[in-house]
Amino acid sequence: MYKTLGVIAGGLVVRPDLTLAKVDSDFSTMTELADALLRDGGVPFRVGHHVASEVASYGRAHGKPPKDLTYEEIADIYQRITGNKIPITAAQVSAAINAQEMVAHRRGFGGPQPAEVERMLAEHKGWIDASAEWLRIESKRLRDADEARERAFMKLAGQ
Repeated sequence: MYKTLGVIAGGLVVRPDLTLAKVDSDFSTMTELADALLRDGGVPFRVGHHVASEVASYGRAHGKPPKDLTYEEIADIYQRITGNKIPITAAQVSAAINAQEMVAHRRGFGGPQPAEVERMLAEHKGWIDASAEWLRIESKRLRDADEARERAFMKLAGQ
């Protein structure tokens, strides 16, 4: 199984440019827009998600990915739904709908932000190093036990 996994993983080609283009063309950042409305604008969760859903529907209907939507378009959608002016700035909206910004500023244990990924990689490297050391020690212990068993057998066999 691990050999097959190694072949599969060894053949993977990661294309950050294509991945980012794919994310930029879909509406996966709409959840972050809803979160920004809640976090930075004090908008109730349900309302923020409704606004984000309407922004996604508007973008799809007009053939505009999130990065091509203007602050004014999003503010108009917010006002149409709530009857109020959007409570977050253009910069906050822009950061929320930008996939790279969203990932870079995400906080939380196990999250995708670069600092957390580096922390997790360092932690896993420590586990790998500890496992390699354990394997070295246990392999030596097993070799020593095998040699001791062989000596004891030879002694019993009279050799």
